[in-house]
Amino acid sequence: MSRRSRHGVRGLFVLLAGALGCELPPELEQSQASLVTAETNAIHMLGDDRGGRLLHTVRSANGIWERLGDVATQAGEIGFISGSTAAYSDGLLYVGARTGTNFGFFHWFLTSRADSGWTQFQALPNSSQIADLGLARDSSGRIHLCGQGNSLVHGIYTTSNGFGGFNELPIARPAGGLAAVDCAAIGGDLYYAVATHRNTASGPIDVFIAVRRADGSWSGFQLTNSLPSGEGHTESISLDSSGDTLHLVVTATQTQFHAMKVGGGAWSGLGNVESVAGDPKNSLEWRVDSGAIAAVGGELHLIQSTKGDNFGGLWHTIRFANGGWAQFQDVEQAVPRGTPVVGLHDVSLSRSRNN
Repeated sequence: MSRRSRHGVRGLFVLLAGALGCELPPELEQSQASLVTAETNAIHMLGDDRGGRLLHTVRSANGIWERLGDVATQAGEIGFISGSTAAYSDGLLYVGARTGTNFGFFHWFLTSRADSGWTQFQALPNSSQIADLGLARDSSGRIHLCGQGNSLVHGIYTTSNGFGGFNELPIARPAGGLAAVDCAAIGGDLYYAVATHRNTASGPIDVFIAVRRADGSWSGFQLTNSLPSGEGHTESISLDSSGDTLHLVVTATQTQFHAMKVGGGAWSGLGNVESVAGDPKNSLEWRVDSGAIAAVGGELHLIQSTKGDNFGGLWHTIRFANGGWAQFQDVEQAVPRGTPVVGLHDVSLSRSRNN
C-alpha cells in the first residue's frame, strides 16, 4: 500500500455498479488509491483529495470512466481522510479509510458498498499506530486486514462476527526499516508482503513475503526481490492474485517495477514497467508518487500517479495475458469533464473478485 511517511492508498476496484455521480471542482487533487477487481471486469477507483474527501469512480469493462463521487455523502463524515484501501467480497466492496496525518494519531474506519449504496463508517479499534493497511479476501469470504506501523499486525473481518481486532504477527519481522505493506490471497492462504529499506529511506529496497495458511499457521518472511540504491524510497507496494499467479509492483520515486510468481515456481526479477509501457512523466511531473494494480482475469491493470512542480497526473496501463504491455494512457483525459484526476500518491492494490 503506502509508505509510512505519506500514508494512504488509492483504489481501483472492479464492479460495474455506477459511481456516486457528484460533480467535483477543477482544482481536485487526489491522493491515494487502491485497485480492486470484481465479478465483472470493471474497475473501481477510490482516492482522497487535498480537502480530505474520499472519492470514488468506476472504469467500466469497455474502458469508460465515470464521474467521481464523495463517499462521505452516504457513509458519513469521519474527518480529514488521508488514506484508503479496499477489497471485494461476495457483492460488496469493502473500504478502509484513515483519518489523521501524524503517526500515533491515525484512526481507521471500515465501510462497504453494494448497488444500494454505502454503509456507515465503523471505527476499527486500536488502529492509531497503523500507518499503512491492506485488505484481501480469501476463498471463505473473510476479509484480512494487514497493517504496518512500528510493528506488523493482522486482523480478520467477517459478515457474521465483524472485526476481531488487530494482533501482532506471531513471526519475526523482516530486517530493515518498515516502508509499506500489502496482501493478497490464493484460496485460503494469505500472502503478506512488506517492503523495507536496508540503510536509509533511499537505500536498497527489499521485499519480503510471509504466508498465513488456511489453518491459521504462519511461515516466516522470505526475501523475494530487491532493488538497488538509486531508485529512491518506496512510495508503495501492491500485491494481487489471479488464479495461482501472484503479481507484485513496487513503486519507487523514480519508476515502477513488476514481478510475478506462478504456482509453486520462483519469483521473477523486478522489471521496469516504464521500459515496456512508456514513461508518461513530463518536465512538470518529474517523480512517481504512487502505484496500484488489479488482476482482471489474465490481465493486470496498473495505475501510476506522478507529481512534481504541478498537481501531477494519473496514468493507466495493462499487462496482457501474453506478457505484452499497453502504453500508458492519461486517465485525466478519460474521466468526464469537471472531474480531473491529478496528484495521486501512495497507492496499493488488492483484488476484488471471488475466485
